[in-house]
Amino acid sequence: FLVQSLTDNNGIPTLIDDTSLTKQKNLDAFLYQLTNGIERGRLTNEGNISTQRTWATSTFITSEKSVLFSGDIQLKGKVGRILEIHVSGDELFNNAEQAEEMQAMYRENYGLLETAYIRSLLTNAVSVNIHTLINEEIREIRAISQSDDELVNRLEEKIALVSLTSKLVNETFDFDFSCDNIRDYMIELCKENVKMYREICENVMDFPQAYSRILKSAVDKAVIKTDLFAVVKSDDFKTLFHEFSSSIGASTLKDFKALLKQNACLFVNSGDYGYRTADL
Repeated sequence: FLVQSLTDNNGIPTLIDDTSLTKQKNLDAFLYQLTNGIERGRLTNEGNISTQRTWATSTFITSEKSVLFSGDIQLKGKVGRILEIHVSGDELFNNAEQAEEMQAMYRENYGLLETAYIRSLLTNAVSVNIHTLINEEIREIRAISQSDDELVNRLEEKIALVSLTSKLVNETFDFDFSCDNIRDYMIELCKENVKMYREICENVMDFPQAYSRILKSAVDKAVIKTDLFAVVKSDDFKTLFHEFSSSIGASTLKDFKALLKQNACLFVNSGDYGYRTADL
């Protein structure tokens, strides 16, 4: 549904409100699809290539839990694609009346600026030079950021889009956005997010490192064990998950099972769980 609603949207911002309500706990694939701007390729029933839906816009997602630091923590591409801002309720509005005034303002004026804004860009030939302008903005941001982290550098390109847009909107409508403050805040935000990601990754072990510990714990809990496998009760398997999930970066039981499967350590999907006792 969301892909269908995004189709051919080239510029109108989209809000996906509260992903906490979705039954899909791991949003990694969806986030990649959103940022790629094209749906997954498919075949028709006749075996022909289906036309892929495309879009090019900004998407805002609200959630009570982080989407950046959930799912597979090893996906660096996600960190380089998403700008995540942590906001508490008292940081948005001073009181309910202020929130209601803001809501009334955007309802009364929603969609009225875009036509005038695009007309201004075309009239002043900004669109012709847009690539030059965005490259200059990227260079300026990198000079201020002074970061050599590859993920921060990728995010700086997205910061440049926001920063340049704020400047162009100011020029078009004589607004008074604090462009420098917006830019500087986003630079520090990205650095902090990437720093947090790096710290989490440092605390996550590669599976081979954790293998012997997981194996010993599984064997200790086993109700049946041979030279080839150990049978563990479901409740004990969940105990294994709670014991090792954070250290190997598996945020859900499903992720934990998938990681065991990938490393040829899980025999079955339901009931009791068996583990290989041979070295990886």
